[in-house]
Amino acid sequence: MPSDRQRLLDRPHEEPAGSPPADAGTAEAGTAGSGPAAGTDAAGPDGDPDKTATPDNAAPDGPATARPARWAPALCGVALLLVAAAFAGGRSQASWAMGGYWAGQLLLVSAAGAACLLPRISPAGRTGALFGFTAAQFLIKVAYSPVHVKFADELQHWQTTLGMLDSGRLFPTNHSLPISPVFPGLEILTVVVMKTTGLSFFPAALVVCGLSTMLLTAAVLLLVRQMTPRWDVVALVTLVYLCNPNHGFFTSMYLYTTPALPLLVLALAQAVSLLRDPRRPVGRVALGLVCAGGVLVTHHLTMVVCLVLLATIAVSAALVRPVRRSAAALGALAAGSVALSVAWVALVAPDTVGYLGGPLLALGETFTQFGAVESGQVAGAASSKPLVETAFSLAAILVLAGAAGLLGLRSWRRRERWLAVLLIGVAGLEALIVIIRVVSPRGEELAGRSPAYVTLVVAAVLGLGLHRLPAAVRRGRVWLAGAAAALLVLFVGGITAGWPPSWLRLPGTYHAAGYEAAVDAHTLQLGWWSREHLPAGGRFISDFGNQTVLGTIGGLDPVNSPAPMFYRPEFDWGDRSMVQDLEIRYVVVDRRITLAPPARGTFFIGDPPEGGTDTSGPFPAASLTKFDTTQGTGIVFDDGTIRVYDLSNSRYAW
Repeated sequence: MPSDRQRLLDRPHEEPAGSPPADAGTAEAGTAGSGPAAGTDAAGPDGDPDKTATPDNAAPDGPATARPARWAPALCGVALLLVAAAFAGGRSQASWAMGGYWAGQLLLVSAAGAACLLPRISPAGRTGALFGFTAAQFLIKVAYSPVHVKFADELQHWQTTLGMLDSGRLFPTNHSLPISPVFPGLEILTVVVMKTTGLSFFPAALVVCGLSTMLLTAAVLLLVRQMTPRWDVVALVTLVYLCNPNHGFFTSMYLYTTPALPLLVLALAQAVSLLRDPRRPVGRVALGLVCAGGVLVTHHLTMVVCLVLLATIAVSAALVRPVRRSAAALGALAAGSVALSVAWVALVAPDTVGYLGGPLLALGETFTQFGAVESGQVAGAASSKPLVETAFSLAAILVLAGAAGLLGLRSWRRRERWLAVLLIGVAGLEALIVIIRVVSPRGEELAGRSPAYVTLVVAAVLGLGLHRLPAAVRRGRVWLAGAAAALLVLFVGGITAGWPPSWLRLPGTYHAAGYEAAVDAHTLQLGWWSREHLPAGGRFISDFGNQTVLGTIGGLDPVNSPAPMFYRPEFDWGDRSMVQDLEIRYVVVDRRITLAPPARGTFFIGDPPEGGTDTSGPFPAASLTKFDTTQGTGIVFDDGTIRVYDLSNSRYAW
């Protein structure tokens, strides 16, 4: 009979002579080893245990009948063209554009899902479909903004990259995102590509982000392959991760998360490899430290997640007897990663603690103020999501929770207590996200940050559970229909819960304070003009859209929470004090905010206006005229839409 360690790690074992054959859930269990040869005791010639020489599964999926599924990447390409055409239609306000968008997206997940679920598909065919799916998702994001980076966070990292190029040093000043320069991994990669290839910024950024996105898929495949040698399970679980709300757009953007995530997954893959086989650990510990080091110089939050997961794996190895031999190597990996992170934060990025404190406090408030709505709190764009989209967003989380819970109950009945605890634990984690999203006032914001990390853990644990399902179950019609429906819900729910929101899903329409929809020719013209004609670092206040551009392209220093000064109908001595205390020199007025309500719920970054002022409608035009009548105020820019006032000689500065 298999030992405890064999049961825990799915190591191949031999049944004693004369013993009855194990059920399909264990007889087919190969290794979760790091190399193809690790599972040869339980797998067929190509390492797939579904091709073992057993009467139930030898013929259907044998090497002679496996198909390459070349149609899957081709269909992913067709889906990409449909979505790109829909984006072009959106820019011209075509009525068919939204229908074309969803047709392309559904074709994309159908092609990848079929290649992952259908029997008789070769491992290469499944893998090719996953990379085709990933490439299509990345290029869909590129088609959304094909000429330059446009998203607010991307512009902030563009500013850091430009600062590195202009100054020739690693840590330039970035007024828009001060924490970005001390985590320069993304920008270093981009500058290296620019210097070695001669490419300009935007093509170089596409190269870095595209390779990072493809590497993430490869890293997830490697991690899940540690959990099971069954390629149908590996492919399915990887696709589950690729359907998370952050993957389609967020982790394809020019953000420090994009290159940090694949490094995180690679570090975890080394840890799981050590957990499975503690022999000759030095190389894997060293590689894990390199990957963890790459994470810590690239993104602060991913660094924290990496440390937590590595420490959890190390502690678990020390406490669970069958894998205790791996504890020393895992402890060295976790301790080394912690030491590197502490050194980096202490010597290079001391502001990280304060920067991450805000989200952590917000998370704490979530558990102490469930259901509380502060006076004057404004509902953001996320809260106005269509009911159908809200239902899909929640259903996607519940599908993962339900799948993990059912597999956990099955494992408990089979007396695989450790696996049952893991599966039920991740089911509870998904349920907690639902609670936060539904009950907390900031639920959409907090829950929206988690999928890139939470889904990774959930998918890995699901791989362990699905590995134990008999092959006959995984090839049955009920399983295929249920898995296909679940993938569809996950994918659609990932889109509706992810970025961009429904009103921003097609490019081309200007929205006041509407994130990238507020960045148009007027704001870009102002940004480049400011960079050439205004002093670098000059402090200013403006609405959301212009603050994004002026704080990055314009090279100015934004002041948050300017709403009270804007909303007051006339000059106020309190505003005078604020202008002098914060050294505000410029006020940017975009007249378009008087024509439509704010798409994101409020026109300004920071706190809403005092006194519970209603911000659900257009901005009151009368409140903007005070800057024209205040004595000494100068106008330095006016294109008929946006006006920039200089307060340096005005009554505000006296």
